[in-house]
Amino acid sequence: MTFARGAASGETIRMLPVLARSVLALSVLATSVLALSACTGSDAGRERAAPAQSRADAKVEPELPGDPIRGLAILTAFRDSLPTHSGNALRCTSCHLDNGTRPSAMPWLGSAGRYPRYRSRPGYEETLARRVNECIARSLAGKMLPEAGREMRDILAYLESLRDRPRPGALDSVLLRGVADRGRQEYAATCSRCHGTQGEGSAQAPAVWGAGSFSIGAGLARQNTMATFVRHNMPFDHLVTLSDQQAADIAAYVISMPRQDHPGKERDWPNADPPSDVAYATAAARAKGNPLPPTRPVLPRRVSPDSAVTPR
Repeated sequence: MTFARGAASGETIRMLPVLARSVLALSVLATSVLALSACTGSDAGRERAAPAQSRADAKVEPELPGDPIRGLAILTAFRDSLPTHSGNALRCTSCHLDNGTRPSAMPWLGSAGRYPRYRSRPGYEETLARRVNECIARSLAGKMLPEAGREMRDILAYLESLRDRPRPGALDSVLLRGVADRGRQEYAATCSRCHGTQGEGSAQAPAVWGAGSFSIGAGLARQNTMATFVRHNMPFDHLVTLSDQQAADIAAYVISMPRQDHPGKERDWPNADPPSDVAYATAAARAKGNPLPPTRPVLPRRVSPDSAVTPR
């Protein structure tokens, strides 16, 4: 029995290296499998979680409510709030006076209830967000905002707060032909003390031409629109003291001065129906043989209007 045990022990001893190597191999294999399973499981979990999170973000983000107070802050201090989207020295309330509530100054009252609607300048039905972006690109010579982004939601929330405010009736438009030479003299006497002798603006009033002012594609770059605005809202401290002709002459002078260009302006009014006072020629009007306005001086664009918004 002793021999038998000894024989068995010797055989076992001879087999130990083989067994050890086998156990070690199995241990390494098991460890590798466990590690691989852990890594694969963790990655798979992350891969499964990521799309769910992305789907949640995509679903929730556009539905988050905007903040009207923050929206008004952006509108009254656009350049300070969004410097990378601002292309001049203006803010939205430079023209939409009294936070967009003055009846004579292109008010936002009730605007939330008027969109979407067809507009002839783009030639399609515009949403309110697109209309806001058009103002940013043209009047602020800036870069459009993502329409589902927080800033746009905040701006729309402020406009929504004015939805039920009664919209004023149309103003008496000034449709007289202006004379720029007379307007230069009127401007020097009446406007320069606030807007500057070179239209550069001041702490009290915005720039009315030059790189700091609205682009040639803005509504105020049109003769009748500018004249009507001046007639009803200027001088700021002596309202309604200018005659229609004085307002028309000042408008003719101001819009004859250089200002930033608006890329793509030739695509405006694609149905060849631009108003008679538009400051530039459109491709559709040119193709139709319509009379074209005189060429106006333009300055290089500081900021491209392109953004995540789908171009027309």
